[in-house]
Amino acid sequence: MKDIILDPVFLVFILAIGLIYIGVVFHLTSRNPKLAAKLETLLVVVFILTFSRLELELFERLSPESLAEHGKTLPAIAAQLGLYAALLFILLPRLRHTLKDFLHILSIILTQDPFLYLLMLMVGLSAIWSQTPIETFKMSLVLLSTTTICVYIAKQYNWPKLDNFFRWSGALVALLSLIIRNPIGKGWSGVLGHPNQLGSSMALVATLWIWYIINHGKQRWLALVIVGISILLLDRANSAGAKVQLVVLISFLIYLRFVKSLSSQWAFIAVVLFLVIVTIVTILVTENLETIVVDTLGKDLTFTGRTPLWQLLWARKIKSHFWLGYGYESFWQPWRGIDNPANDVVFANGWRATHAHNGFVELFLALGVIGFVLFAFSFLTTIARAVLYMSQSKEAESVLPLVFLIFLLIPNLSLSRLLEFGDIWCYYIFVVVRLSLDTQGKPHRDRMERSHQLQY
Repeated sequence: MKDIILDPVFLVFILAIGLIYIGVVFHLTSRNPKLAAKLETLLVVVFILTFSRLELELFERLSPESLAEHGKTLPAIAAQLGLYAALLFILLPRLRHTLKDFLHILSIILTQDPFLYLLMLMVGLSAIWSQTPIETFKMSLVLLSTTTICVYIAKQYNWPKLDNFFRWSGALVALLSLIIRNPIGKGWSGVLGHPNQLGSSMALVATLWIWYIINHGKQRWLALVIVGISILLLDRANSAGAKVQLVVLISFLIYLRFVKSLSSQWAFIAVVLFLVIVTIVTILVTENLETIVVDTLGKDLTFTGRTPLWQLLWARKIKSHFWLGYGYESFWQPWRGIDNPANDVVFANGWRATHAHNGFVELFLALGVIGFVLFAFSFLTTIARAVLYMSQSKEAESVLPLVFLIFLLIPNLSLSRLLEFGDIWCYYIFVVVRLSLDTQGKPHRDRMERSHQLQY
């Protein structure tokens, strides 16, 4: 079968049929703007499922991250890029209108959050000081290009529509994970590859649907069923961190109902105070991980806690590359053998780390203190705008940016999921872009809304 597929004559035949279909769909979208809008909506959902990292062959092949995999063949890269080009061509009639204001949107984001731009510039330039410049360049291109897609989606859809995308995509992940349970170790991983990832995702899905039940009366029974499935999967994932995350997210929703009535200044202080307390409590739990896990919960622990790992990385690795780091995605490289910079990150019991178990430590390793400071300023600026938006807006969705920001914070205190193509980074870009637009003056918002309506 493989020989038949790879036969040049057969490939030309398949390519010809594919071009015909692409031409037909292009003709339909060019004559029917509503069809083009629906097709774009479908592709947005596929993109969200892709950055959720579903371990299903279709989504793994579609993932832009697979383009930068070490050892991926040139024909495979060409085929994947060809698919992307075909999708862009099909959407071209719509993009001619929706991209007219894209440079203007980028200028607004630059004005609102220059630190994010500097961070992205640093990611792109880090190939200069990386020991593996080609690999770093490929990974940085993936992050920069997917970030651009996130900017487009966020400028194109307001919070109610984005919320619909996130909730229903999450519900689909929950349903698939209920069917494809995929037990790993002591917990289910579903279609997400690891129990911790499934648990974290279900914590967010449950929170978004609980918020929906509180604020909207429609489809309440269906929403309750989805919440139940999400909590069941979270429990079956057997991830203590995910359970803590769910409690924190729901507590934060309740807390925001009180904070929303405060002035912007006091609301900002209240939100920052909550984040600081959550961070301290999480770190204290991490400091006493061995006692909590082994003595209290009766679980096995294969290493002596995350804090010793962070101390080891700081002493042996971060200090020697303090300002600029090792380059984006240039530290954990097992395929390099003895040249892998992380080779000596080994504990006395033989446990070898494969990542930093902390997104912020990972940021230090990749881009040094400069990259960390740029992200910290971007994050704090975004919190301030999120609080301002929540205080000024009467929409129920005005609390969602803060929910996603705390979802970014909690997992990255114990997992390395910050500056990479995935749900956390994409949610962060959605938040930054939407807040940059939603906190502009009313004339600007009205002009953007009229422009968006004309596109349909």
